Amino acid sequence: MTAISILSILAANSASFGLPKKKSIRASRRLMKLDSDGNMTTAKRFLALGFAYRSQFRLDEALEAFQKARIFAMEDMGPTGQYYGTALWALADAHAHHANFGEAEKYYTQALRVLARAHGPGSPEARACIGDLREMFQGFARKSKADVARIEGMLAYANMI
Repeated sequence: MTAISILSILAANSASFGLPKKKSIRASRRLMKLDSDGNMTTAKRFLALGFAYRSQFRLDEALEAFQKARIFAMEDMGPTGQYYGTALWALADAHAHHANFGEAEKYYTQALRVLARAHGPGSPEARACIGDLREMFQGFARKSKADVARIEGMLAYANMI
């Protein structure tokens, strides 16, 4: 396992390892300073930094890091790559926690399309994205039957890709 992989895991999962939140930010910043082999590594680094910020409820910084991850992933793999989908998913989650439900829904929808193509429509990633979207509508936003029907339609669409 490379130093980049270890730092990425520590930065993104600091709570799981019992690390103080400040150490997750330091691990992410150290990760950002390592030499990059290209945009994909840079996208992963910004994702790790965003997850570390999110673990500290520093949502503005997390949004900025996820946005940069999305840009670098798009440059490297285009709009169908797995890291692009992960960045979209992370952006959606951050927007949902900011109570910006319109933006969150937009990013969840885009992430679902990308993740279903990258991993398969029945993949754990696509289903987890649908679950997060469903949770947003049920827990944070409106609970109308139309919203639930739209989510179920998106799940059916994901199964057809």
